Parts: sequence; C-alpha cells; structure tokens
Amino acid sequence: MADDIVDDDSIQQEIKDLYDSSPEGSPIKHKLRERERKIDYTIPSLLTNENENELYAAARSTGLFRSRARKPAANKSEFRNLLFPTAGPFGGSDVVSLMGQNIPPGGIPIPGMTSGTNLSMAMGNDSDSSDDDFVRTPANPGGAGALHQLPGLTNTHSKADFGGGNFVNNTNIRGAQVSEKKKSSLSDTDPLGVDMNIDFSAVGGLDNYIDQLKEMVALPLLYPELYQNFAITPPRGVLFHGPPGTGKTLMARALAASCSTPSRKITFFMRKGADCLSKWVGEAERQLRLLFEEAKNQQPSIIFFDEIDGLAPVRSAKQEQIHASIVSTLLALMDGMDNRGQVIVIGATNRPDSVDPALRRPGRFDREFYFPLPDLDARKQILQIHTKKWNPPLSPIFIEKIAGLTKGYGGADMRALCTEAASNSIQRKYPQIYKSSEKLLVEPSKVKVVAKDFMRAIEKIVPSSARSTSTGSAPLPERLKPLLEDHLAEISKKLNDLLPGSVGVSRRNKLTNLEEAMYLDPTIHDEDGGFSKHEFLKNLENSRICKPHLLVCGEKGAGQQYLGSAILNLLEGFQVQNLDLSTIYSDVTRTPELCIVQAFTEARRHQPSIIFISNIDTWFEVMPHSAKATLAGLLRNLRSYEKILLLGIAENHYDDLDHEMRTAFGFLNDINKVELHNPPPQLRKNFFFTVRDALLMKPYEFINDLENRPKRKLRSLKPAPLVVSNDASLSKKRLKQQDYEDTKLKNILKLKLAAIMDLFKNRYKRFKKPIIDDVFLHHLFDPTVLENPHIPYEVLYVKGDEPEYSETIKELATGKHFYNMDLDTIEERIWNGYYSEAKQFIKDIRMIVKDAITSGDRERILKANEMLTNAQFGIDDFNNAEFARACKQLREREVQKQEKLLADYHKAKKEFEQRQQEILLNIEVTSPQGVVDCSPKLNDPNGVADIEMNGHSDHISGSGTAPGIGSEPSDVETNAEVGDAPSDLQENPL
Repeated sequence: MADDIVDDDSIQQEIKDLYDSSPEGSPIKHKLRERERKIDYTIPSLLTNENENELYAAARSTGLFRSRARKPAANKSEFRNLLFPTAGPFGGSDVVSLMGQNIPPGGIPIPGMTSGTNLSMAMGNDSDSSDDDFVRTPANPGGAGALHQLPGLTNTHSKADFGGGNFVNNTNIRGAQVSEKKKSSLSDTDPLGVDMNIDFSAVGGLDNYIDQLKEMVALPLLYPELYQNFAITPPRGVLFHGPPGTGKTLMARALAASCSTPSRKITFFMRKGADCLSKWVGEAERQLRLLFEEAKNQQPSIIFFDEIDGLAPVRSAKQEQIHASIVSTLLALMDGMDNRGQVIVIGATNRPDSVDPALRRPGRFDREFYFPLPDLDARKQILQIHTKKWNPPLSPIFIEKIAGLTKGYGGADMRALCTEAASNSIQRKYPQIYKSSEKLLVEPSKVKVVAKDFMRAIEKIVPSSARSTSTGSAPLPERLKPLLEDHLAEISKKLNDLLPGSVGVSRRNKLTNLEEAMYLDPTIHDEDGGFSKHEFLKNLENSRICKPHLLVCGEKGAGQQYLGSAILNLLEGFQVQNLDLSTIYSDVTRTPELCIVQAFTEARRHQPSIIFISNIDTWFEVMPHSAKATLAGLLRNLRSYEKILLLGIAENHYDDLDHEMRTAFGFLNDINKVELHNPPPQLRKNFFFTVRDALLMKPYEFINDLENRPKRKLRSLKPAPLVVSNDASLSKKRLKQQDYEDTKLKNILKLKLAAIMDLFKNRYKRFKKPIIDDVFLHHLFDPTVLENPHIPYEVLYVKGDEPEYSETIKELATGKHFYNMDLDTIEERIWNGYYSEAKQFIKDIRMIVKDAITSGDRERILKANEMLTNAQFGIDDFNNAEFARACKQLREREVQKQEKLLADYHKAKKEFEQRQQEILLNIEVTSPQGVVDCSPKLNDPNGVADIEMNGHSDHISGSGTAPGIGSEPSDVETNAEVGDAPSDLQENPL
C-alpha cells in the first residue's frame, strides 16, 4: 500500500513539473540573425561640381575585381580584366588578358580609341552589304525525313550523303553529328539533289531515246495544250534494260537535270531495288506508299528504281509471299484508281526477264528502252565526250581507231579507258613523281596521251560484258585476215540478202521519228490519208525477208569460231540471244526448254535480233528431244518477215551433218549456208608476210624487247614551293563559305564540350573558382592601386618572371607557380568558341591538375586527376580521325588569321599613338598653375575616361576650346594653333 502512495506522489510531481515548463507561462524569445552591415538612412548631400570627380574616382576604385557572372559590358569602351584570353566568334572581345593577347575575330580593340573610329573595319572585316552574303540552300521544309535544325547549323546534305556524319570543309566527320529523330524513322523519302552539270550532252549514242524521254517529261510541262487537245495522258513509265555500264542511270540523271529550269524544278527520287525491303511485315509496302505520296506532293517529279528486279520479281508459287505483296502494291500505285499526277516512274534492270510481266504493259511501264553495247559510231561519240577537254584534243582518226579496238565496251568502260590512258600518260611523262614524297614542279601542258597509253589501258581493262556471259563478238584478228577475209566477205553478202537494210551490214541506220519529220510527207494529201501507200511500202519491205537462217560449216580448224565472232561484230545493232550449251546449263534452276522460250521471247521483243548457237551439230546431239522440238516449233511459228536471224556454227562438212537437224532448222538451201574450205596457196603466202616483216625489223624496233631498248635519262625535277593557303588569294565568296563551315564545325565542338562541362560543374565544384582569388591579383591589371595611400594593399602574388614560368602566377611566400585556371574560364571559352581543337580543352584541364599538384592538397589532386580522366574519355567518344583532322585544319587557319590581326593591331596602334602626339603638338592646355601635360592621360584608358567624364566625352569643339581636367570647364582655355588642327580633332575624337 505504501508503494502505491509513493507512485501516486511521483506522478503528481511529474505532472506539476510539466505544467511549470509549459511555454504558456513564459514569453517566446526569438533569436534574430544580426545584420552584418548596418543600413545608413542618412540623406546624402547634393552632388556638386567640386566633388563630382572625387566620387567618380571612388566609384572606379571600388570596382576593382571582375564579377563571376558573365554580364555584358555597358558599352564598347569598357573591358574586363581576365588572366586568360577567351575571345572567339561568339563573344569574348571585351576581355583584356594578362596571359597572352586576346584576339577577337573582328579585330583587337585599342583601349582609348572611341567607337567613332571603329578598328574592326580598318582590319579588313567584311562589309554589311547583304549582296556579299553567301547564299546557302535551305533544307527541305516539308519533305518527310527532313532533319531538325540546330542554331547555327544548316542541313544541306541528305542522310545518304553524310554517311553517318557531317560534311564540314569537304570532310566527312563521323560521330560529330547531333542525333535527331526523323519524322519517319523507317522510311527514306528524301529527294536527291540533281547535278546540273549532267545533261543530255553527256550521253552519247542514245539520241533516239533522248527524244522519246523529252516527249514524256519536258514536252507535257511546256505544251500541255497539245496533249489536252487530244485528251490523252502522256506516257508516265519507262523501263531501261540492257547490259551493265551502258548508261541507264546516267540517262535518268541527265533527264532530271535537262528538264529542270530555274522556274520549274523537277524533283528526283532514286531508290535501289532492296532499299524498300524491311524485316517488318507491311513496312515495305508502307515505304512505297510514302514514296509515291511524297513524289506526288512535289510533282513534277521522277522516281528512279535502280535494279527493279530485286523489288518486283516475277510472282510464282515458289516465291515468298512478301514479294508478291510488294509487287501488288507497286502495280496499284503505278496504275491504280488514284491518278499519280506528273510523276514519272523509271525502272532499270540488267535482267528484264526477272521483272514481273504485269509491270511491262502500257499504263505502268509504257515504254521499254533497250540499252545495247554502243556501236562504232556511239563509241566515237562517247570518246569525244570524255576527251573534249583534253589539251591537245585527240584527232578524229585517233578516236576512230580507238573506237574500233573497243568492241564490247560499254559507256562506263569507255570512261574508265580514258581515265586509265590519262594516268598512263602521266606515268610515262613524269615517272619521277612516283618516287618522291614531296611535290615536284611539273608542266601539265606537256603531258599528252599517245597510242601507247590507250593500248596499255585496253590490256588492263576488262569490259563489263566480258565479265558476264559473253556473246563472243569480236572483229576478225589482223593476223587471220589473209586466210579468212574472203569467207567473211561471202558471209556478209549472204547476210545482206537475208536481212536487207540491217544495221552493220548495209551501214544505214533507220531514221528516228524526229529525223523523219524533217522531211516532207508526200502522202499527206491523199484521199485515204496515205494509208494505202504506207501499207504497200510496209508489205514490200516485209516481202524482202523470209525466215533468215544461216549456217557456217566446214571441217575442224577452218576458222568457224573466229568467223562466228566476226559475224556478230558485223551485226552490231542486233540483240544477241546465246543458246550454246554453256548458257543453257549454267543455271540449274531453269530447264533447257524454259531457257529456249525466254530467249525467243526477248528476241521477238527486241528486233532485229540473233539466235546464236555455237557448235550446233554437237548441240543437236546432246539436247533432249523436248528441247529440240521446242526450238524447231518456235522457229516454225515465227512470221516470215520477223527480223530474227538463226545463226549456227558447225565444225563438220555440210554433207556429214544430221539430216534431221538440217530439216528442223531450215538449212536446206545454198543461200542459207556457207561452207568453209582450206585457203589456197596465195592466201597462205600472204599469211606469212607478217613473219617476213618481223624478220626485217631492227632489234631496237621491237618495243617489247627491253634488253635492246636504251634506257631513259630522267632529268631531276625541282621541288615545288610550299604553297600556304592564303585567305587573301581566295575569292570573297569562298571566304564566306569557309567561315560558315568553320563556324559550323565550332558549333559541333562547342556542343560536345558543353556536355562534358555540364558534368564537371556539378561534380567538381571546387574547381569553378581559381586556386588564387582575383582579389589578390588586382595590382597585376591596375598598378595604380599600389600608389593610392588610402587603399591598404599587400602584394602576395606576382607574374612569373622566369622564361619557363612567364605564363604563371608566382606566390612570393613559397615561390610556387600557379596557372590559376578554373572551370568558369573554361566554360566561357567554350561558349565563346575559343577552342578549335579538343586538345586545347584538355590542355586547360591539365593546368588545373598541375595547380592541384603544386598546392599539395591530396584530395584536390585526386579530384583533378579524376576530372582529367573523364575529360579524356569524353573526348575520345567523338574525336575520331576525321573530326580531329578537320579541327586541326581549322586551328591552322585560325592561327594564320590571328597573326594577321595581331600585325594589323600593332600597325593601327602605332598610327593611333602618332596621331595623339600630333594632337598634343597642336594643342596647348593652359591652367592657373601653368601648362598641363595631357599625354599620360591620353595614353592611359583611365585618363581618357577621365576626360570623357569631365563634360565632353566624344569631341573637342571646333573652336579650339576643350574642358579642363579635374577643374571646371571655365578654368581652362585651349588655344589651337593656326593650321588643320580643328579638322584633325574632329576626325580623331578623344
């Protein structure tokens, strides 16, 4: 019981204590933060002329140190004092640096020179005229897939041109682009830029196709009323096919460039066959729809599908469903319910038989142009195009000889031949340049292409037609002409009887419609409009041809193969379908019957043509009965007037050939066969004339025998003088373009370095301020602070006086040297565009590391080294070889510009000081105490500012009166001497 009473008393006591300590019983005491600085509420006295100068001087002395906030100067006459230069194309021109000269791109300002005499214009800066601006082509604003623009950057290249990078100063900088999200990341519908330097004059041997393409594209745009008069739609699709390297893609580009005018641009879209394919179901069809939609929005336009057989192959049951869906989509887009407008679709392929047949009909591909290997005249025209700028030009006889030696060469092969011949001529004339790493003095006008250069080029180049299945077309070799030229003449006569008026035999090309329109039409006034005469002439022409077949036979070794190639060379304008054993069995997926049917289909489509069967006797023995029956049936089904020649070569006498073969192929008449015999003695004698001529040659005349040929004595070429790129030698437009490219590159570098600085500012805040505060360095910028006895100032640091430490701050107490670099200065340099190379940024970071090591603070050293490592890894992510090379070239150009600006600065400063001395000689300043010497104040920026504050800031009046310095204006009189002093003063305001 007693314990319970004690517990109750304890509880009561605790409750009482709680009530006694309640805040309600005592007033609340607030602890206020005391102000560090008392506020002075006294009203200052009025400002008078007597103390105006004192207050201004005090105001100037209080602003001793720079503000860390990057505030712009109030006007151009105020400068900021910094240790390091920060000037770049984007700012920093208001800095006066202690460590090195601050060189702004617009020119170095001279302290004391007012804005009235703008030095930047005197230093050669460009004028403000808008006529001098470099015009850049803006990016397509409405096209799908257009890149978003960054400030200061202009997208003038498509993604395909960049190759994953940026082109700056003609350098592909990979990894330097800022990744942007496109409108459609899976579709590529950007049009290609049309090269206006390519037109139809760069295409040789295809004049007929050029005229037909013009009436498809150019004429409907220029003369729509002609087509509206007949209510017709001009052809909108064409299929180019033929061997590789025959000018299909070149023709499409020339079409887009030739039909474009300044007032009417034709948009050109180019897609490879597999560009639209995707692993996603339905994505290829969507890309095709987007492509046609974009082409319709930018009509008139051209869509060029290169290698269209990969996009729209023949549909079959064995093929994947994805290709069938793509082909169906393309068919609907080309000729569906919707009108596609003025959109021309061009397809190109080397295998027209692989393209779906539904595309090869009017309404889709209205026309088909076969691009054969160029004939003799076309090759001469192509050679003239590629050598028209050569000096001296090639003679017509020279060109004709080369054209005769290049049978089977395509347009691309001819261009490669000219390039190789020119390279051979350079190697022959100046072999010294291949053995020297430095540039030598050469004379380009003395380099001439000769026959030897072309012959070596012909030996080196393998034509595109020879890489694939070759038709074997070749002229008769010169050494065999004495033995076989009589047989070839007989064959040529028979061919002229079988196919009168054919190309290559009678050497008369058929006139095109445009060429025939240049002649008068005698049937235009006939009663029936000329139908009867045209039908009569057509029937007469057809009656001259009756199933042309030709068999060349003879015993083995009679020259059948040489004559077969020579016949194909004669029939140069014919399309050749080769049906020898190697061609039929080269593709195991096709049966012989299918191969024969496809060959006949193409031959009937492109007449005149040749069905060529080499070793036809062996062919007939090896082929299965179904294949022989198929060929015989197709030959019988040919109309009598069709220009399809069956050419067979047999190595056997005519009487020894299988009678069934002769009957099946129609080789029954003498007009259809040529039998070869052994050459007579006279022809054999002529054959050995070549050996006789070789025996009569002198040893040194054998050009292939190097042992008997004297060796050339090469003269030594002098090294060419080193040509340094001088901006003054460049045109003004080129300078502006280069400045734009340099600014673009600096913007890229600035964005990359800024990303690194964002990390450093948050993670390494201790390095935002320099290791030595600016308050201890004011005397380095303004030595007059040491002369003021009212300002206590102790010198703790001085600028390094040793040569190796001239760009450092020396601590007097310890003798240590500090660079005093900080992240704020580095950041200002980044945004001002001071850095031209990433290694400049690394150099500044190393300064911070060296200062940390000098300080001896272990934690500071660790953090500085960590920051340096992060900086190096961050730069390695984008500073690849291409980007570093472009930045290095930019740095070299900047150094040259800065050297020129520095020289101009010293020259202008010297002229300015001389002008000041002339002013002092012509002005005499009088005061109650005597003559006042103004030269120190005129040479000192602060003194000039004092003059400006004393009432007249910009000029001295023309009467010769100037305000006083440090006194009222009325106390000083300025007397100008007689002469041109007043005009000089007005031209050179202080």
